[in-house]
Amino acid sequence: MEVGSNEGYEPNKIEIATTLKKSRNTALGCCITTGILITIFVLILGFTLGEIKSPAILGVAIIWIIIAITTILTLLVYKHPSKTRTFSVSDKSIRIMVPNKPMFQINWDQIKAVEVKKIVTGRHIHTLDGALTPMHVYNNIIFTTTDGSQISYRIDVTRDFPKKICKKIRVLLEEYANKMNKGYEYK
Repeated sequence: MEVGSNEGYEPNKIEIATTLKKSRNTALGCCITTGILITIFVLILGFTLGEIKSPAILGVAIIWIIIAITTILTLLVYKHPSKTRTFSVSDKSIRIMVPNKPMFQINWDQIKAVEVKKIVTGRHIHTLDGALTPMHVYNNIIFTTTDGSQISYRIDVTRDFPKKICKKIRVLLEEYANKMNKGYEYK
């Protein structure tokens, strides 16, 4: 690229780059801390009662097996936590790069409207406060092109980008869609 050349220049470009390393470490830390606290509780309870009974030892062993399984599942969910995920939007284009997915890019001059749909799939689990929590949440971004066809990109909320970043992406898409005089809808 020559000095003074505008090749590759994208005006008003905003880029969000993140990793999932913090999410993985937090999940692993919670698993291990819970196991240690339960083990300490069982040991203290055993010593205050005079002796540690074999059911208590069996209980601790079962808890540590459950924690080991949870840790393995957490490592599988966050396979590539240190690889960078990038979302960028400018007056020229939208680009999304996520590990193990092809890079997605579309130019604003090809877009007529942007629609973001929140999709909840999978089973629901009960939380301590009695609420139902979805197992999987996706943001499906649908770009309606000027020729009437639709191009979509699905973001897995937690595996592709953290939940807070997904919200920032939605806000940026809405701002730029309005700025570029394109339709925007969030469902």
